[in-house]
Amino acid sequence: MTARGSLSSARPPAGTRPGVGVDVVEVAGLARRLEAEPGLLDVLFTPAERAECAARRVPARAFASCFAAKEAFVKALGRGLNATGPDGWLKEIEVSADRDGGPCLRLGAAPQRALRRRSLGYPRLALGCAGGFALATVILLPEAHDASSAGRLPPLDPAAPDERTRCA
Repeated sequence: MTARGSLSSARPPAGTRPGVGVDVVEVAGLARRLEAEPGLLDVLFTPAERAECAARRVPARAFASCFAAKEAFVKALGRGLNATGPDGWLKEIEVSADRDGGPCLRLGAAPQRALRRRSLGYPRLALGCAGGFALATVILLPEAHDASSAGRLPPLDPAAPDERTRCA
């Protein structure tokens, strides 16, 4: 089978392009900001994220990675965060772990609608930390190229924060 033949039945809508977002967060800088503004934790992170990050060996690094992932996701959508204050989407994007323990994103209604509007599948997330910085990369593939995960990732359910499950 040729490459052309193998993709013919799974083409994304015309004009659909993958999205790529990258973000870097200085761990110490975010830690200082969170210490200076304790209420910011509740604004930026879901209850599950706060619990998971606080339980890590280096919580500041976990919070920085989590925030970088959220920013990378909105950048992959070509959206960006609100420059004048916390963005309403921050609590609709939750960093979690998949069945194998790798990082993944769980999404609320607004980010899911944005993906559908652009005919994009669920995000692929990679995280890293080095030299005092947290790095996140998010790739959004057109739905036709993401059929293997269609419907497998449970959505973020803000109404039931204690009943959340891991990503696929």
